Amino acid sequence: MSSTPSFSGEKIQIMNIIRLLSLQQINYRPLSVHSRLFCTIMVFILTFASSSLMAKENTSNRQQSYRTDLDAVTDNRFASDFELPDRNGNRHRLADYQGRIVVVNFWSTWCIPCRIEMPALERAWKRLEPSGIVLLAIAMQDELSSVNNFLDQSPVSFPVLLDHDGKVAGEWRVVGIPVTYILDASGRIVYKATGIREWDSDSIISIIAALSKNQETGESK
Repeated sequence: MSSTPSFSGEKIQIMNIIRLLSLQQINYRPLSVHSRLFCTIMVFILTFASSSLMAKENTSNRQQSYRTDLDAVTDNRFASDFELPDRNGNRHRLADYQGRIVVVNFWSTWCIPCRIEMPALERAWKRLEPSGIVLLAIAMQDELSSVNNFLDQSPVSFPVLLDHDGKVAGEWRVVGIPVTYILDASGRIVYKATGIREWDSDSIISIIAALSKNQETGESK
């Protein structure tokens, strides 16, 4: 994973100066007009500088690269079935997708890595959907309002399900998030990804697409 520059120290220093100048304006009213004007201008300049540093920090986060591989699961474990509502109240049962490749992602809005990862999942989904592959994102122990607020800013087109009490996550042995499982057509977990992945990378797309091709080959025999 490539390292990225940190601007947090500079940002803290700038914000501390802004805070001091603001307090000076508030607490020392007798200052001359010129002094108050100077403080106002400095607050404006430093606020702008802080915003620039935040923009650079966000750009660095977007440029950071993440793993482009998946961990093979060899215990031949079948995934636990579940039935959960989506954001519109429609019920989704895992068994309904039997015979298809299914990607199940556990996430939450309070999980920063999950939020970072979500756009890559959407881009991957755009490439995988034509192959009939299913992607289900399960919001674990989260509120509908929080999920809706986040997805308003970072929309996705695949189903987002709600696991309010975390029961399904417990049945799937979820310890930390984000975590993603890839199921073959028989419902067995064949790959797992703990932590952020570049889901739209060619290597990951190829791994998942290969499962779909193997399924099609098996059906044609």
